[in-house]
Amino acid sequence: MFPPVLRLFSRWNSIHHASPELEVLTAIALKTLGYLEQHRLRVGISLLLVTLVAGYGATQMRVNNNVMEYFDESAALTRYAKILHERPSGMQTFSIVVSGEPDSFLKVQQLKTLQAIQTVIEDMGQFDSSYSLADFIGIVHSGTDSEKPMTPYLPQRDEVVREYSLMLDNKVLKPFPSRDFSQSRIIVRHNINASYELNQAVAELLRQVRQRLPAELSVQVTGEGYLNSQAVDYMADGQARSLALMLLVIFVLVSALFMQSKAGMIAVIANVFPIILLFGVMGYFDLALDTGTAMVGAIALGIVVDHSMHFMVRYQRAGKNPGNALQIAVRKESTPIIATAIALAMGFATLSLSEFPPVARFGKLSALVMLLALASTFLITPLLLWHSRLMSVWDVLSIKVRQQVMDDCMLFTGMRKWQVRKIIALSRLQEFRKDEAIFLQGQNAHYMRVLLEGTAEVWHTQVDGSTRQVGTLHAGDVFGTSALMRDRERISDVVAIKPVRALAVSWRDIHQIARLYPRISSRLLENLSLVLGDLLARQEAIRPMIKDELSGVYNATYIIDLLQFAADKANRYDEELSLLSLKVACNSTKGGHANWQDKAWIISKMAQSTRAVLRKGDMVSRWKDQIYWVILPNTNATQAHMLAQRVLQHYEQSDDPVKCHTEICVYITELAPGEDGKDLIDRATRQETLSEA
Repeated sequence: MFPPVLRLFSRWNSIHHASPELEVLTAIALKTLGYLEQHRLRVGISLLLVTLVAGYGATQMRVNNNVMEYFDESAALTRYAKILHERPSGMQTFSIVVSGEPDSFLKVQQLKTLQAIQTVIEDMGQFDSSYSLADFIGIVHSGTDSEKPMTPYLPQRDEVVREYSLMLDNKVLKPFPSRDFSQSRIIVRHNINASYELNQAVAELLRQVRQRLPAELSVQVTGEGYLNSQAVDYMADGQARSLALMLLVIFVLVSALFMQSKAGMIAVIANVFPIILLFGVMGYFDLALDTGTAMVGAIALGIVVDHSMHFMVRYQRAGKNPGNALQIAVRKESTPIIATAIALAMGFATLSLSEFPPVARFGKLSALVMLLALASTFLITPLLLWHSRLMSVWDVLSIKVRQQVMDDCMLFTGMRKWQVRKIIALSRLQEFRKDEAIFLQGQNAHYMRVLLEGTAEVWHTQVDGSTRQVGTLHAGDVFGTSALMRDRERISDVVAIKPVRALAVSWRDIHQIARLYPRISSRLLENLSLVLGDLLARQEAIRPMIKDELSGVYNATYIIDLLQFAADKANRYDEELSLLSLKVACNSTKGGHANWQDKAWIISKMAQSTRAVLRKGDMVSRWKDQIYWVILPNTNATQAHMLAQRVLQHYEQSDDPVKCHTEICVYITELAPGEDGKDLIDRATRQETLSEA
């Protein structure tokens, strides 16, 4: 009804800014948050100590209900109750019911048992008086027996007791024994008004009675006053159970809402803090938990759960940076939460003006708990949320993932759709219009992207300014992974050619996923390694290696292209061209082939010796396992032979740590007129083959 009523007043529609008084509340909350940011450890330890001290005080809180305390000493009811206690007996009663076999209490022995119980009651000194069937039988017997007419005492024989029971008026006898005399009642009058004291006294009475009671009898205590005092204990037990159940429900619901048990624990801790402080104050100030104060804990929990839920939801919606999210949550929620808490505290505080003690006590405690709930919201909750990331179930349900992306995206391999939605919700989802740049070459970046919808093109700008298209990206493709591995500039432009939805995943997002969902992060990292492996394999396929890593010279695949280029150039300009072939044979000094380490050293050393004597423009490659080819432009066979001798001389002068016999064969093939690179390779290969034969 409130919003429609507000619309009736036009002046409310013109209000766009908070009043200065409300802005003061926000400023106070922001300063409190700033202090927390600077002294988180100090504040956290202080709150923990306060909670421990309050928790100890809560253990001292008593469960007690004393109706007479509600009235002043000068009240008429209090004075009459005192007179009744001092003259006849107390105004409170309870009953002790002793049970046995039928006709048990028509026997003198069991009547003496009732007298023994009454003696225990009298010796305790906490009760005023007691009445039982034994008193009436004793009075009748003393009245009919002339030996002791003024002293009530029991007869000696059971038959006499039976006769006396027939003589007594049924109205007088009815309240005490049952019809079959299997049970008998002892009425105890007392003036104990506090339920806590009464329960203790009755417990001690039952302990002493059961020590003296015959095995064939049992005893129990009943009565309206005693059951009312017991009801207070049941009420306290029910209060504890209900609070525990409410906290459990809060934990389950909040954990389900934010899909993590940590959020549930934050809500429980924030909600239980003011309750512990409330019970601690009651324990230290000797305020008992009774019918007037029993509901304060439940009210506190209801108020603080409302505050904490508003704060946590606002924090979750505020963004992914915990510091900024807390600032936004405090700025947006401080005014309504503080204003509500102060209004409720002042409303409950008016009850403290009541002259009826239970109402006044209830008002004071309720006002106190409103302020404690406010402190919990702006102290406990921000501390617990500082390094936390919340994600609601509605965020995950609102994310749509096409099945094609699930099937084609290597990063999501082996994941369920619900897990993929969690990853998307914890990362950054962006949309790009047609012809809008997703990546720019040279741009610094630290994240990769997953294309969820649309199509994009990859363009690379060369050093000379020319541009070429590298490829096309479709839904499910992962790109920009190299920038995720190391902070580097983008090497290509990625431009949307259709409207695009792309997911940005950084290491910060991956670490957040690992903290919240370890299993999902394990699968994500495994898939990321597959993506990187696939990227490396594709790069190797597109750009093969041109050098042999063991020797450091060109490999056979690349030397073919170089030889073809050199032959074409020699034919075009009528130049000489020779191909020098060095074949290295290595055998162990003990016979057989040399080991791998010796061969590796010889291959590397031979390459170094060859490069050491080559001229500028000469090119050396490893043609086969132990065969080197050297392209010698502008060189005839004689000059090539001289270079070969220099190579052999350099090799022989080097240190030889290997224990094997090395033999180097030299072959020179000179380019004939009209030959191309393929012809030269064929002749050189035949020459090596013939020499082996």
